Amino acid sequence: MKRLSLLVFVFFAGMALFAQSDEFKVWTHLYNEAESITNRLGVLNEAKANNLSEPGEFFAWALDRVLAERPRLTRRATDMDAANACTRLISKELGDAKYAAAGPSLWRAVGAFSDSLVKADALVALGRGGMTTYIPHVARLLTTLNEDPPQDRGKQLENENVAVGAILSLEQFKDMEGYLPVYFASTGWYNARVKNQARASLAVIADDPTEGMLKVIRSPGYNYAIKLQALQSEQDSQVASEEGKSSVAVAALEEGWKEVTEVSRYQTELASMRKLAINMISSYGAPDEPGVYAALGQSFNESTDLTERLDAIAAFKVLSTESAARFLTSSIRAINETILDSNREGGGLTAMDRQLILALIPALGATGNKSNETRLALQAVANNTLATDPIRELARTNLRSLGF
Repeated sequence: MKRLSLLVFVFFAGMALFAQSDEFKVWTHLYNEAESITNRLGVLNEAKANNLSEPGEFFAWALDRVLAERPRLTRRATDMDAANACTRLISKELGDAKYAAAGPSLWRAVGAFSDSLVKADALVALGRGGMTTYIPHVARLLTTLNEDPPQDRGKQLENENVAVGAILSLEQFKDMEGYLPVYFASTGWYNARVKNQARASLAVIADDPTEGMLKVIRSPGYNYAIKLQALQSEQDSQVASEEGKSSVAVAALEEGWKEVTEVSRYQTELASMRKLAINMISSYGAPDEPGVYAALGQSFNESTDLTERLDAIAAFKVLSTESAARFLTSSIRAINETILDSNREGGGLTAMDRQLILALIPALGATGNKSNETRLALQAVANNTLATDPIRELARTNLRSLGF
């Protein structure tokens, strides 16, 4: 090392006489003169310490040399450790220099080295250097890691190191193509260190998770449990806007009625997704669009879950649009007709129907809708002698509250 430092001193004592291109020649000559990979690591450290005026060119050249030499290295631990250290140092310098031309060599290093920290540093350099050609490559690599947790603990630790490198790389790119792989890393099999880094990186990649969560919910490539998880993530987000949360909720509710399954677990997941979506609509509102009312209507008319049906009524009440009032009016009429079709007092309603009409009537009143249809529907219930007294009185109370 003393000899190397002396050589460096001699070369740079007259550096003022050299042009910048000579700087590259000097360091490549020193590198070539080094007799072992360990000595070449010393040259790289000296080059780093000398703050080259154009470091990218030299370190990219050096990386290609290391990659070419690596297969010929002996399996001595010192040689392999030195090669790993060379590549990690070079990767950092290339990332700092943002030397885009080194992209192909950095990506080769990811595949060529078995050491997980070497892979991670090369990945970080790709992102730090803004080498955007490799966004799909890094995103696919992280997706593969997310989806294939190893059983061996040692391999898990290695994959976690690589995953952190990929996450930090995608964070630097700040491109939405990397958002979902990082999101799934934040909810995946990894340890807390990886998940915490993924969550922190998500906020850097995108201020608002809505676009990413909409992709998950609308894509046929994800199962119901993952879609439900995405909806919950949107709900829990501290940065998503109310409009964004509403749009994800509407998409989830519509998605929840697209699928028909006989599998009990899937039915439960779909029902949970719909109920959460409906509650989010009640909290954040929804656009005055036919699709919103159609999906809420399906939850009221087709669900066998009383909670889901009552939640749908609550959402119609919150929306309080003309379309919402029309739906509530038609639903009250339908249940009142069921009462009229019965020959005994109480209308022969099921316990669920009784709870529904007791929720529908005040929901309609709360909309403030004073249309003729609203008045006629409530009067029909109030005048129905086959309805129970509590139901009739509730109808009369809401007629008065609306000024009828």
